This record gives sequence, structure tokens and C-alpha cells, in this order.
Amino acid sequence: MGVSQSKLKIVGIGASAGGLQALKSFFSQVPKTSDATFIVIQHLSPDYKSNMPKLLSRITDIPISFADENVPLDKNHIYLIPASKNIILEADSIKYIDRAPDNKLNLPIDILFSSLAIEQEDKAIGVILSGTGSDGTKGGRRIKEAGGAIFVQDPADIRFTSMPSNAISARIADYILSIDKLPGEILQYLNLIHNKYQKNKTENDNIVEDILEVLKNTGSDFTLYNRQTLLRRMIRRMNMTKMDSLRDYKQLVISNKDEQTLLSNEFLIGVTEFFRDPHHFKVIEHKIIPEICKKDNKTDLKVWVIGCSTGEEAYSIAILISEYLTNHNITNRFKLFATDIDEKALDIASKGLYDKRIAANVKDEYLSKYFTLEGDSYLVNPSLRKHIIFSRHNILINPPFGKMDFVSCRNVLIYLKRDAQKRVFRNINFALNSTGYLLIGASESANVLADHFISVDNRAKIFQKQNSTSKSLGLNLLKHEKISDRSTHIKSEETARLSDLSIKALSEITDSICVIFNSTFDIIQLYGDFNKIAMFPKQGFNLNSMKLNRLLPPEFNIPINSSIITLNNENETTIKKTIFYKRNSESHVANCVINLLRARKGALKTHYLLVIHGLEQKLESSVEKIKLIDTNNEDLLAIEKMLDDTRENLQATIEELETSNEESQATNEELVASNEELQSTNEELESVNEELNTVNLELEERNLQLLDLNTDFENLIDSSGAINLFLDMDLLVRSYTQSIKPIFNFLQADIGRKLENFSLPYPTIVDDIKSVLRTSVSQTKEVKIHSQNQDYWYLQSIHPYRTSQDEIKGVVLNYS
Repeated sequence: MGVSQSKLKIVGIGASAGGLQALKSFFSQVPKTSDATFIVIQHLSPDYKSNMPKLLSRITDIPISFADENVPLDKNHIYLIPASKNIILEADSIKYIDRAPDNKLNLPIDILFSSLAIEQEDKAIGVILSGTGSDGTKGGRRIKEAGGAIFVQDPADIRFTSMPSNAISARIADYILSIDKLPGEILQYLNLIHNKYQKNKTENDNIVEDILEVLKNTGSDFTLYNRQTLLRRMIRRMNMTKMDSLRDYKQLVISNKDEQTLLSNEFLIGVTEFFRDPHHFKVIEHKIIPEICKKDNKTDLKVWVIGCSTGEEAYSIAILISEYLTNHNITNRFKLFATDIDEKALDIASKGLYDKRIAANVKDEYLSKYFTLEGDSYLVNPSLRKHIIFSRHNILINPPFGKMDFVSCRNVLIYLKRDAQKRVFRNINFALNSTGYLLIGASESANVLADHFISVDNRAKIFQKQNSTSKSLGLNLLKHEKISDRSTHIKSEETARLSDLSIKALSEITDSICVIFNSTFDIIQLYGDFNKIAMFPKQGFNLNSMKLNRLLPPEFNIPINSSIITLNNENETTIKKTIFYKRNSESHVANCVINLLRARKGALKTHYLLVIHGLEQKLESSVEKIKLIDTNNEDLLAIEKMLDDTRENLQATIEELETSNEESQATNEELVASNEELQSTNEELESVNEELNTVNLELEERNLQLLDLNTDFENLIDSSGAINLFLDMDLLVRSYTQSIKPIFNFLQADIGRKLENFSLPYPTIVDDIKSVLRTSVSQTKEVKIHSQNQDYWYLQSIHPYRTSQDEIKGVVLNYS
């Protein structure tokens, strides 16, 4: 439906254990004329008859009913979920869907919230109250992705904190408030988004550009993002901060650094989960991975996940690759590069620690093989984690990776302008090898480079680079790309290009060679005539041969290694070396400078610059030769000493590991077996527990009502002066009224004792009672009772005690 058609102010509320009290407190503060429509979702057993309408009607005048299918919703109404169904919102009415099977977790709050996101878009509102488990978090992410708002009950004020705490830890909570403050904030937010939506949506575009300029000056550049998407997120923040217009909100952004951070985070909302969109991953598993695994096993498989967010998609793809390689006994190694511009999301991804709710999307066999359960979370095992490199990378600005077999870029392009999309596609095209594969989002299109990609699966949005596409495509696109402005990202490229040319010019002027390399000796950038010193292989040259330590003469290895160790361990920044080496049977001398490229953050902290000059020098003096050899020997001795120390530490560690490994193996099999059993029952217990908690709280409420009714009844009987005695089938005293004292002098402790154990008012009373029990016919007669030295006449009535099922469970004696 979307925001343009729906006029209802719909609020979805999720509650579980402890939710009854929260709902009562919530609705006691909502006026009858709020104009809002409330849909309440609880965890209920399918065969349980809920008494919620009656319980809530005691504290609110708002009409309450169970949601009927296909009946249009009304404002100023509370709708409850039926116990036997899940519900979704569709065209301002409710649709029933079946509950999850008994052996699976039923997550009705997630289901409703997801449908709210689709139908209400940026007007969707989800409320998460007291409860156990994580239901509501996944659906809340959908609402956040659509631009809606999530309100969460403050865990500090409630007993069952799991549901609110999971939403908070997942960073989807916009408001965290006590239950007494939630209704007012929600109604105020509803009025803001419905009354001002159209006005603010058409606010001056210049204000949007001004706000983006403010963010860019703080290091967050969103100038290439789709304006409509950014405007929608700005309006959401504007409403949350209770600003009347975008103009007022702009002033807040300018003056408040915290708001700048919050708005940037709003733009960076990443919605992902394990194996999201099953059909996509089915195609990846059965079509793409078998193809890329046909590579020569001497070459690593390379995959790049762009916009990885918190890492779920990267781990999902890694699991499928690992499974295929293992099942087919293929020895290929693989590396998966996962990049994003959100450092907080990358921190979560790097840790690989996820809430146990991922069990709803990850197969049991994958959970047991690739994850370890730690408390309420699953931790990715090192065997999988070692294949993935998470790093901050901006696909619009930073150079792309190369020689990729498969690139995933899902739900990134939809946030970008068309020119920016072209740039992303150009970089992806350059990154892929000649027959590499590309996966994009379900709402995205590869038409920008339709001439260079062919569709593998239209529904899954998977494409393959055409064989005819050459490496020069990226350069050609750059050459012919129409540049109409001088925005900052273009200037950044020009600045980088100028720096590159400057280093190249300096290298030529000084007749030196400059090499930038990383900690694994991969050559990142190269300037100068490297042929003067490099030792290129005569055949079999490929990208893996581009290692600095393989191309330089062997005499360079020890001095460079020694220098790197010193730079990393002794806070040095630059080391100079003079190296003696042989080339073409002639002795030469090279002057080298090794520099650690330091940066406050980012990848440069493990990169090095090697400058080699004076290559034309020849070593003539034997004295100089001896000095240089001695210097090289000192480097060698230093490295050998460090190796000896490392060897001793390793040996000690190995011995300890061998000792503990035997014990670990002995218990591991037992733990694995018991862990599988526990995992299989844990989900069922969790679901049942939530339902029991909900039922228990309703029963407690009914108990309190019964106690009140019982007290009212006792006071009514006592105040009326009626004389009554209740006996069960065995003539045990069940209860009595206080006015019976002149006839039977009972004490409270006498309840449960036989009538025959007391002084009887006349000898045949027991026979009369048994006669009534036997015949089920009431009996009435006058009896004389002696009390307090006087005789009194009473009209005694003995009636059968009948239950609601018309069963006789005793007798009632009445005296008047």
C-alpha cells in the first residue's frame, strides 16, 4: 500500500512474558480519542483461550477485539492476535497466516512488524514491551530500513528484559522509555509524521544540500547518495527531535555534534541476516560456487562482499564455499573480502558474535559445524573466520580489489545516484576476473553495464562478466564518463592522481625505485625502473608472483626482514641500509630506506615504503665488501636470536597443548552429543516458556479477581446474617458463616474435620444429611437447639451442593 494511501495511524505492539502488566499500564494512559489503531501481538499457545479483552477492558474505554480477517481496521481500536494464527497487515486490514510448525520457533511479532514496514513504510511504528527471547528485533530492522520508528520499554523497569534488550543491542531502538512515558511519545510522534509529512517532504532542496555539506565537513560524505532516500531519513530524525521544519533541523545539525553522528548513523542503517532471500543463496550454492571452484587448485578463490554491514552475508557465502570444497575434496584455498564504510558494523562483523535467534535462518548442521554457542549467542568458529578479511572500504572512492571470482553488492546501489551507480559498476567490472560473477539486490538493476554482463538468474539478480570484457573497460569507462561537476569526490581522485604523478616524477629525477608493500610482501604500488634489480621468473608469471621478497635478489631478504621487525617492535619509523648483492656475476651496492607508513586508522598501519637508490654503484674495495658482509651478518644474527626465542616459546606451548588436547578430545565427543540434544530442545522450551509465562500472568490476574470476588461474597453473606454450613461428600466441614456459632461452635482450624467429631444439635442430623446425599432431595424441618442455657427453634433446610456440571459434591445446611 505505502504511505501515500494509508490514512490510519497504526501502531504494532509486541509483548510476551510480563507483557500483561505493561499493556495495562500502557493503555491506561491512551485516550479514547487518540485516532490511533493498535495491534497487539503476544506469545500464546495455539489451544489457549485468552482472557485479554476482558482484562484490558477494566482499565480502558477503547474498544478491544480479536483481529478478524479481511475486516477493515478502525481508528481508536485495540486489536489482539488470535491464539491459533499469526497475522499480517495488508491494505489496512488483517490477514491470517499459519503459525510456524511445532518444532520451529514461532515469531509473530517479527511477522507483523515486517508487514507494517511494507504497508506503512516510513510511517510504520513498532513497540517492543516486556518479554523473553528476541522476537521483534528482526521485524524491527525491517521497520528501520523502511524509515519507521521503534519504541522500546526501558529494561531497567521490567522483570523480563530479553526482548527490549535484544532490540537495543541490535541498534534499532529510537526511543527507550519507561512504560508511563511511552504512550505520550508515541502519540506525539504519530501526530508529527501524519500532520507534517507532505509539507516537509517538499522542503527546499538547498537545505538538504546544506545538511550534507555539514556532514561532509565532519568526514561523512553522502553527496553521491540518492536524495529521496536521504530526505526520508532526515525527516525521520527531524520528527524524532521534534523540529517543526527541515530549516530548524538544519540549525540543530549545525550546532549539535551528537545529532551529526546520529544522522550519519541513520544513513548507514544496514539490514542483513544469515542466508537472506533463500532463492538467491540456493542459486549461489548450486550454480555459482561449483563454477568458481573449477579453478586451478594452485590459485586461491577470491570473493568480495561490498556493503557487508554486520557480516551475516559474508559468513553465509563463506559457509557455502567451505561446504562445497569439503564435500568435493577440493584443496582450493579461498579468501573473502568483506567491506563497508560503517566502522561500528565492521566491529560487530569482525567479532563474529551473534544472537542465538540466527538459528531461525541457519541450518542446524551449519550451526553445529561453524558456530559455538556461548550463553545466549553464537560465535563464529576460527575455522571459518580465518577465511574472511573485514576492512573499511568505500567503493566510490577507494581503488577496487582485483582478480575476484565472485562479487556481492546487495542493497548498496539503491541508495546511490545514477552516476555513482555507474562508478560502482565500473569498479566491480574491473575487480572481477574475465568470467567472474556478480550478485546485486532484488530491487537493483545491472542495466548500467548491460553490454558487459549476461544474466545467470534474473530472479536471483546474478550476472556473469562476459569473456570479451577486457581489463581496459574500466579505463574506457573512465575516459568516456561525462563529468559535469567538480564535487569533492572528483577532487579527491585528482588529488590522488597528482600525488601518484609526483612520486613517479621524484623517482625518475633521483633515479630510484619506490615500492609500497604490505606485511605479506604483496606489492601495492611501484615506481621507477624495477627491471634494474628485479628477478622476474622466466615462465609461469602470475599475480601471486608479485611478492617483493620473490622479485628482489636474495641478499635483500634478511636486511628488509630485520628492518620490518625493528620498525614494528621498537617504535622506529625509518631505517637505512646499505646492501651488497650480486647481479650478472658483478658485485653491486644498493642504498635502501625502509619506512613504516603510519596512519591514525585504516589499512596503512601495516604498509611499508621501500626506496632503493644508487643502483649503479659497483663494489671495488674488498674492505668495503667485508664491512657490508658484517652488517648483513648482524642482521642475520638478530633474526636468528628472535627465531630461537620464538622456537623455545613454541615448544613450551606445544607441550602444554598436547597435554590439554588429549583431555579435550576425551570430553569433546560427549559435549558434541549433548550439545546437539540441548540445541534441539532449547528452541522448543523457549517457545513453550514464553507461552506459559503469558498464560501464567493471565491466571495470576484471574486469581486476584477471584480473591476479590470471594471476599465480596463472604462479606455479603456475613452482613446478611444468614446461617450456612457447607459439607463435602464425606461430611467434612468445607466452610461456614460466622452466624452459625450458636448451633456449631466452630473455629477456623475445624475446617476439614468430620461433622461427627462435634457436639451435634440433635441426634439424627447425620442420618438426615446422608438421606439427602443418597436421594438428592432437599429436606426441611423444624429443630430445637439448646444454646446458652436456652432452647431455640430453627427452620433447618438441607440441600444437595451441585456444581456447574450438575454433580453433587456435598450438602448445604441453612438455618433461619
